[in-house]
Amino acid sequence: MGTMRQVVVNSTEDIRVEEVPRPGPPGPGEVRVASALVGICGSDTHAAAGLHPFIDRPYRPGHEVVGAVEEVGPGVSDLAPGDRVVLEPSLVCGQCRRCREGRYNICENLAVVGCQTAGGMADAFTVPRDRLHRVPAGMSDELAALVEPLATPMHAVRLAGVGPGGRARSRADRDARARRRPSCGSRGRAVPCRPASSSPLHFPWTVLGRRSPQRRIRSR
Repeated sequence: MGTMRQVVVNSTEDIRVEEVPRPGPPGPGEVRVASALVGICGSDTHAAAGLHPFIDRPYRPGHEVVGAVEEVGPGVSDLAPGDRVVLEPSLVCGQCRRCREGRYNICENLAVVGCQTAGGMADAFTVPRDRLHRVPAGMSDELAALVEPLATPMHAVRLAGVGPGGRARSRADRDARARRRPSCGSRGRAVPCRPASSSPLHFPWTVLGRRSPQRRIRSR
C-alpha cells in the first residue's frame, strides 16, 4: 500500500506535509481518486486561524478538489481509472428528515471532506461514488476546481428564482418585505435597512453589528 503526502494544518504558522499510509483498495461503492488540483477556501483560512466553529485543529484540508480516478470498488460501473472527476465534499446520512426532503446540504449528520474528515490536499483520497462528478471533456482542471465554490452562489440564485436576464423579485414584493423588516442591528441599536434603488436585491448597507452597530459599509 505504501505511503503518500498529506497536508496537515495545526495553525496558520504550522502547516506541514506529512507521510501517511496511502488509502487501500476502495470498498463497495467507493472510489479512490488521485488529486490533481486543490483549491483553498475561505473556510480553510478561518480554520487555520482557529476561528471556524465546526473545524477543529489539526485538520487535513482539501474540499475543492479535481482529480483522476485511480481505482473503483465493487459495484461502481460508471467510472474507470483515468476518468477526471470533481468532488462534492458533503458526506450525508441519507436518513434524516433533511435528507429525505432532498435537502441533504443541511443533513443533520453532515460531515465535509477536508473539514471533519481527511481531505483531498493529499496524493489520494477515497470517497463514496455519489460524491464525485465527471469533469466534461475540454474543461481544464483550473476551471473544474471552481465547480464546488460556485455551487453555493448558484444554489442561492436558483432559490431566488433568477433566470437569464430576469429579476429576482418585483419591486413591490421587495418593498413589502422591507416594510415588514423595518430595522436591523444589535445591542438594541436599530439601523435602517431600506431598499436603495429599484435594482433587484440591492440594499444600501451591510451592518457589521457585533462590534459596533454603527459601523456600516456600502454594498457594492
